[in-house]
Amino acid sequence: MRESRQGGLPALRPGEAWPTGASGEPLDFVCQLDLAILPPEVLGDERAGLAQLFFSGETNEHLVRLLPSEGELVMAEPLPNREPHEPRQTITGWLKPKEDWPHRDSLEAQPLDAEEREALEKLNLAGDKAGGWPHWIQGGGEEKSASGVVCDRLLLQLDAGGKLPYTFGDNGIAFLLASASEPTQLAFTWQTP
Repeated sequence: MRESRQGGLPALRPGEAWPTGASGEPLDFVCQLDLAILPPEVLGDERAGLAQLFFSGETNEHLVRLLPSEGELVMAEPLPNREPHEPRQTITGWLKPKEDWPHRDSLEAQPLDAEEREALEKLNLAGDKAGGWPHWIQGGGEEKSASGVVCDRLLLQLDAGGKLPYTFGDNGIAFLLASASEPTQLAFTWQTP
């Protein structure tokens, strides 16, 4: 139940209803991530729980939450008249990441000349990725959790790119973030070109 995955069906608490948006319509399950499998450099040593992301491509509503490490979870039942996003992609661990560098907005504070800055910008990886630096399209923001805590660590970056049954805005990139100082605080945002 607690496996990290994109697509398929989410883990829910026993008896819990499928998460819905303000309209009462069920949100699509995007992914869940067991924070315990993250490398320590992403969130430090105090990482636990199951981060989940639900999203509506029609209304752009979302739910990002952290289920505790303890307690029973069950596999959600498929929603009537709605297919789960397949294929389910299981995330089993982290390999040594490819070289990834901050986006241009994060480099502005660095004492670099234009040529160095341009070379490093090319090393900021786009596409789907776990950890590393966000590939901001419209410039990096200060994303905050629902409690107002700044979330400054990238957990997952999802590039719609035809792999998902919806898009984030107009073919945008989605970012699931956590706070380095308070790893239980999560945020979600997306940007479009």
